[in-house]
Formats: sequence, structure tokens, C-alpha cells
Amino acid sequence: MKRYLQEPLIYFLVIGGLFFLIDDYHASSDVEETQSITVDRKSLLRFMQQKTKAVDQARLINAFDNLTAEKRQKLIDAFVREEALFRESKALGLHRGDPVIRNRAIQNLEFITQDYS
Repeated sequence: MKRYLQEPLIYFLVIGGLFFLIDDYHASSDVEETQSITVDRKSLLRFMQQKTKAVDQARLINAFDNLTAEKRQKLIDAFVREEALFRESKALGLHRGDPVIRNRAIQNLEFITQDYS
């Protein structure tokens, strides 16, 4: 038994196993957070504005409030589908190295910081 305790490989395996268990524990809690999609009024209005390219905020809110239950459910389904596809593409790393996505991210940041310049 003492001979095994003197082997560095044993310590390496034990420490590596502990790291694996800790990482597995943290990864499972991250998965739970990323698997839920929150659907609220603000998200749906933003999604609707993106799809319709509407500029007039008051008109958009009025159109949203007047949606029938069936059309609102279709909007929610489309939002959830698009969000799930986006998250999956991000998890697969499809956003890396894509010049279109890179340019769009730069445009978004320029738009956000435009008021501060």
C-alpha cells in the first residue's frame, strides 16, 4: 500500500478525477440555466419589431396589444424557435469566424455607443 501512495500517477489520477467531478457539477447547473427561454412582453415586442422592421414604437405596441390569441401564440412559437436555434448555433460555435456575424456585432456596438460619443 505504501508503494502505491508514493506513485505520482495515483495523485495525478485522484486530482484529475476531482477536477472532472467539479467541472461536471458546474456544467450541469449551467445547462439548466440555458435550457429555459423566458417569454415576456418586452422580448416579444423586440422580436416583433425586428421581424416587421417597424419604427413607430406606439404603433407597434398597439398592434401587439390587438393581436388575437392565435396570432400571439404563433408569435410566441416563432420567438421560442428562433431563440432555441440561436442558442444551439452558439453552442456549436457557428458564430465564430463568420464575417457577417462579426460585422453585425460591430454595428450593434456602434449603435449602442452612438449616444455616448
